Amino acid sequence: MIRKMMVVLLGLALTFTFTFSGIAGEKGNKRKGKYTFRTTCRECHKPDASAKEMGPDSKTQAQWETVFNKEKGKYKELKCYKEGHWKDKKKNEALTEKDLLNIFTYLHAHAFDSPSPAKCK
Repeated sequence: MIRKMMVVLLGLALTFTFTFSGIAGEKGNKRKGKYTFRTTCRECHKPDASAKEMGPDSKTQAQWETVFNKEKGKYKELKCYKEGHWKDKKKNEALTEKDLLNIFTYLHAHAFDSPSPAKCK
């Protein structure tokens, strides 16, 4: 009886774990995000370029979360987004949601207050 109860509880625990880990949110690819950031954003956000210099360490993790928040869409208020600069230069197409998630993952992982802050060179 106790053994059956333990098996049922273990099964429920595993079910909840897999269910809620999928709901927790998508994860982007830092490596792809770094590439996309460098080929799309860095052109304008480097020293002596048309926009303010910016790299992953320009903001804290919380600030990057605010910028890329899907519900609030703060990135849609940015001048470069409004002017259509957020394009894949090779394909000449707008960045996809997956591209934005990858960029966010890269920037967030290397933000000013992250365990591994990084400048984009």
